[in-house]
Amino acid sequence: TPIFVPLKECEVRQNRFINASPHMRAWQEEIIYLMKTTGQLYNAFGACVTYHGLIWEQELKYLFGNRETSRETQDIYREGLSFRPQSTIAFMTCRALMNIDDDLRSYQIGRVAAQVHDSLLLELDDNWGAVLKAFQISKKHMEEPVMIKGNHMIVPSSYKLGYNWFGEIQDIYSEDD
Repeated sequence: TPIFVPLKECEVRQNRFINASPHMRAWQEEIIYLMKTTGQLYNAFGACVTYHGLIWEQELKYLFGNRETSRETQDIYREGLSFRPQSTIAFMTCRALMNIDDDLRSYQIGRVAAQVHDSLLLELDDNWGAVLKAFQISKKHMEEPVMIKGNHMIVPSSYKLGYNWFGEIQDIYSEDD
């Protein structure tokens, strides 16, 4: 059955979170201010996104009045609020992915076969030594800290290793073992 949370309860929980994290509201206001004034946002790696729809909305405001409460504008703001964290994690993951592939190839034990959203599929030699070495390489690069605004950031990772080409996953090793 679907889970239903009344709107009033959602607002209560959101307000409780915002009151417990005042820096979050300031961060959101900074992002929206940048979007309103420049139409662009940058992530920690320098990647830029331009919100053409927001720029178009700002142009229309002068012709037809303030439309900042329009559904389209609110959707663009939501996209902007998620851009920095999501793109920063994606860049960190891609950086690690390239290093993992380089190391696997240099040890001649395999390669990165695919990366899909939050999973990494490695193609390895069929021996336990290659699997353990690949685990060590992956863990090293995935958990390598990146300096962002003077702080070290690490993407938390979990690991499951096993055969996964045909049939069910056989969990032959996990981080808890």
